[in-house]
Amino acid sequence: MTTAIDPIAGIRAFLLADTSVDTITAGRVFGGELPRTENVNMPRTCIVLAPAGGGAFGRAFESYGDVRVDVICYGATKQEAWSVLIAARWAFKQMRRSVQNTVLLHWARESAGGTLGEDPETQWPTAVCSFQVLAAETAAT
Repeated sequence: MTTAIDPIAGIRAFLLADTSVDTITAGRVFGGELPRTENVNMPRTCIVLAPAGGGAFGRAFESYGDVRVDVICYGATKQEAWSVLIAARWAFKQMRRSVQNTVLLHWARESAGGTLGEDPETQWPTAVCSFQVLAAETAAT
């Protein structure tokens, strides 16, 4: 029996493998949400990868599909958050077929351009961009 995998985990591993992203975030790239333990240190540079819905290519019997992900970048200032987004955006544009954390990633493309703002709950500076990522839905061996 084949086990389904979490494509966000592969995307997170992909970003952490990028030297620019890893350096600017000090390894703080999170899947789903910001861990509560980070709240006391915020705002500072980090990325949260949140499933964004949408995308329906390859959802029948294929074991792959495109995933839409919001890339939420934080910083102490809006400019710092934007700098994190620039690093992440460049990494996504360079994505080629590779296995990251047992997830086979194929490509990424920007689906909604970057915006600057503030987190609605915390008022921390953010820069947000959405990407579609074609990923396998079963573990790569």
